[in-house]
Amino acid sequence: MASKKREVQLQTVINSQSQWDEMLQNKGLTVIDVYQAWCGPCKAVQPLFRKMKNELNEDEILHFVVVRISCSLNYCSLVI
Repeated sequence: MASKKREVQLQTVINSQSQWDEMLQNKGLTVIDVYQAWCGPCKAVQPLFRKMKNELNEDEILHFVVVRISCSLNYCSLVI
């Protein structure tokens, strides 16, 4: 019987400047997905990101971070 790989958390959601600063300290490669809720292509790449994260997560070398852009919140300073 083949063993099933453990699913890992796909992404970290950034909601504050302190979370952004902490994310910048990650070792390895960090993919930052800046999106809006209505963005279809942003949702379409999630299965690929999940596959990559599950396959390459052995040494915590790959991180995915999500920054949602909102008209009510100004994240511009976080992504510059």
